Amino acid sequence: MGLLRTLTLGLAAAAIGVVAVDLATFDRAAWAADYGAIKRGMAAHYANLDWVVDQRKLDLVALDRRTAARIDGARSHLQAFLALKDFAAAFGDPHLKLSPGREQIAAADLSSDEPADPPAGQNCEADGYVADDMAFDPRMASLPGWKPVASGPFPAGLSGTVGVVRIASFGEDRYLAACQQSFTPGIGRRALQLATRERLQRQLAATIAGLKSKGARTLLIDLTGNGGGSEWDREAAALFTPAAMIRAEPRLANAPCNRESVWRGKRPCAVFAPVAGEIARVDGTGQWRGPVAILADNATGSAAEEFIGWLVDNKVARLIGTRTNGAGCGYVDGGAPVVLAAAPLTLRMPNCARYTAAGRNEIEGWDPDLPLAFPNTGEEPAWGKRLVALVGG
Repeated sequence: MGLLRTLTLGLAAAAIGVVAVDLATFDRAAWAADYGAIKRGMAAHYANLDWVVDQRKLDLVALDRRTAARIDGARSHLQAFLALKDFAAAFGDPHLKLSPGREQIAAADLSSDEPADPPAGQNCEADGYVADDMAFDPRMASLPGWKPVASGPFPAGLSGTVGVVRIASFGEDRYLAACQQSFTPGIGRRALQLATRERLQRQLAATIAGLKSKGARTLLIDLTGNGGGSEWDREAAALFTPAAMIRAEPRLANAPCNRESVWRGKRPCAVFAPVAGEIARVDGTGQWRGPVAILADNATGSAAEEFIGWLVDNKVARLIGTRTNGAGCGYVDGGAPVVLAAAPLTLRMPNCARYTAAGRNEIEGWDPDLPLAFPNTGEEPAWGKRLVALVGG
């Protein structure tokens, strides 16, 4: 009991010390200034601001009033932080968030002697690459006659004539082994990313070819849990059709006027600069030429949603599962972060927005063409049969 009492008193003392430091260093004016900077930044650069107001009916005036009152009444860093955290959460946008650390995105200095592509670390791990678990969810084994046929970065299997390939992430930095195979001393960070992507693209194409050789006639792409990554999703999408695909380019926030009055219920101009509506094109490479379906869930987001957009909007694939995450477009050239002065925090906001062919912002997620709830324990066999039936195998 003596040791327990000592530990308890020690923890209590530490907590009191933390609270004391919090109270002693709290600067309400600094937090209020940060909140003002956030509002200015969002008015000009938050790509989804107008959509959230118009379509989700978020009352910016009321939200601003509540947040300002909470900061004005805050007595500690914690209370002020929670006010800003709740403010960001009110938009329901996974890409709009307070992140630890002070992240500064600086414009390129063309007069600098620094290389355009700074060197990567001493190895892939030093450059932030990790080995994520790419395996299928165990429920895939419930597909009738399930037969695994490949592992590695893109696991694959067969259920009758339905071939299934898993793409767990579109972030090259999630594939450590591919990075290690691509790494050379002195390589630049961007060059390493692209070399890793090229290797992954070849491996994905080989997996598709392997499924075809084993009798697959219909392909199911498993994107469950794929939280996105990079623009690699466009190149990956090209593998699944021989046809050219088009869709609207993401729109970048670049307000042509001062928009600070949006917090008073005004709309002096749109957050996007006037554009003619640029169209992007991806030419299919035809590694797969048959029917395609995509399996997605509420953890499928960001670049994975763009991948879905390419294949679904161009009628290459049907979407099965549940509504996707609704992360939508993210951070072009780092986005438009607001670095806080009162605490080591950065508000990250998406400075681009993607729209479906029907004009819907991808932050609303993709609704499945063929809804399929995911099973609870013990329901997998019936679920597997329903999934194969929806795919059409």
